[in-house]
Amino acid sequence: MITSFISRFRSFIAVLSIVISLAVFILASLYYRPYPAGLRLVDISFWILFLGSVAAGLLDISLFWRKSPIFSTILFTILGASIVIIARFSSAIYSLLKTSFYTQLIGGSIIDETSYKLASIGILGSFMVAASTAMSTVQGEPVVFRESPTLHSLLICASKALSNIGPRTLYIISFIIGFAVRLYPELKYLDLPISWDTLEYISVARDFAEKPKILTTYLWLGGWRNLPPLLTWIPGLLALAGIDPWMFFKIYPPISIRIMSMITMAIAYRLSSSKWIALASSLLMVFNPYILGQSQQWHRHVLGVIMLLAYLYLCERGARPIHRASILIIAALSYESAAVIALLLSIAEAVMSRDRGSRGIFALSTAISLAALLWYIGFPQRPIMALTSSGVYVAGNMEYRPRIGIKLHHNMYASPNTITRNNPHMEAYRLEGQALNNNAPHSIPTTDTQHYRARGSA
Repeated sequence: MITSFISRFRSFIAVLSIVISLAVFILASLYYRPYPAGLRLVDISFWILFLGSVAAGLLDISLFWRKSPIFSTILFTILGASIVIIARFSSAIYSLLKTSFYTQLIGGSIIDETSYKLASIGILGSFMVAASTAMSTVQGEPVVFRESPTLHSLLICASKALSNIGPRTLYIISFIIGFAVRLYPELKYLDLPISWDTLEYISVARDFAEKPKILTTYLWLGGWRNLPPLLTWIPGLLALAGIDPWMFFKIYPPISIRIMSMITMAIAYRLSSSKWIALASSLLMVFNPYILGQSQQWHRHVLGVIMLLAYLYLCERGARPIHRASILIIAALSYESAAVIALLLSIAEAVMSRDRGSRGIFALSTAISLAALLWYIGFPQRPIMALTSSGVYVAGNMEYRPRIGIKLHHNMYASPNTITRNNPHMEAYRLEGQALNNNAPHSIPTTDTQHYRARGSA
């Protein structure tokens, strides 16, 4: 009832969206030059045009799609709305590809002249929608050009034809799309890792390959951390087999996204029994900017999400307890937050299990998840001080830029009493720095030491 009432104003909605988007565009052109902020407003103006035109078109189609022939003004509504949708999303997809999926869709999907031209094509579609909805509003129904089947009957025929496609084909489609979307930035920057964190993953895997240990502490982003071991073991063992972790972290992100898309589709299909809802869910996951951003740097996070999704799918299938417990154990070894969830789920499964065998299996997964979580939160804090050619670097609990380290080192030696008189912590740093300076010639090249001292005394 609400929809039928709003549909009376569909032509007004289409015209209003054109007016508002034009006003925002003029505002951006007059008051926001140069264009970093102006481009955001221009992009928002095209999104306003998109929303108003598509909403007006859908309202018009919903009124007449069952009774009006397709060869009428409703065809212009369909064509206009399609042009708006294609123009807006082609511009957005171009910007995502151009920025390796790193820009935001709303407010950031117009980045250059090409994306602007693509979005501008939607203006034609918006005027087509406004004109066709105005004609159907004035006449009370679409103007018929020729007797023909209705849109409803055409969609019924298409649905019957498409229903022959099996779920396996849809899984393959989801598999290919997920892999291709995430593979693109890896191929675009073939010689470079994607994001800063990926370098840390590569370094840790190489450390494991040099000195393999089941569990150990690694240097991570300037401090010592007890890392979830699964994504260290896999590339580390492959490195022992001769496959460099650099190559692994070029292939792993596309594989992880395609696996996540397939599991998402499988869960959606079991819950809805609709192949198209399942495919739509998979595509929403693949093109989710948050998921794509996670896959570019927080690889353990993505692995943990995959394991938890796999657990949900196994629960929906009614899988055996041994399979569910195994997935929970793998999840606990993949990511810290996944370990917390795996611990809670293992406890719940153990309590709800009726036979002793299942309780024992989930008690084991509970113990492993708890042990993993305790390992992660241990975080031994061992500061590291290193003397380099550019200054003093302190890692662990704190991190200084080398230039700041040089200045601090020089000031402490220049006036130690003034600096440390009311600050015992600074006195400790001064003594530690002095000890490091005294021992430095024994641990680093003399030329670097002289270079450092020259800069410190300058």
